[in-house]
Amino acid sequence: MYIKVLDWLARPGDTTHRTNIYLNDDQRDALRQLTAASGETMSDVVRRAIDRLLADEFVGQDWGVRIGTLLARVDARSAGKPEPTADEIEATVKRVRARQKSQAVQG
Repeated sequence: MYIKVLDWLARPGDTTHRTNIYLNDDQRDALRQLTAASGETMSDVVRRAIDRLLADEFVGQDWGVRIGTLLARVDARSAGKPEPTADEIEATVKRVRARQKSQAVQG
């Protein structure tokens, strides 16, 4: 499974949808100052910020490639094996969490 995140990013001419967001006073004031200085609308600045966030979270970290690689490894490991039970999954999760906690304490 691979998700093409770049298709999500807003491009000129794309259809837009009205969405309400709630900002605290400082966020609103800073956004107003930014838009006044740049000449952009608040909507343009917010869309640009969202595009950057999506790019950083997904594309910048090669998320699609990493998840695809992980799923391929899981598929290869589980070929011909029965599905794990809920108890087996829970035991594995507990082992991993305990190991991570131990490493954090030691680190």
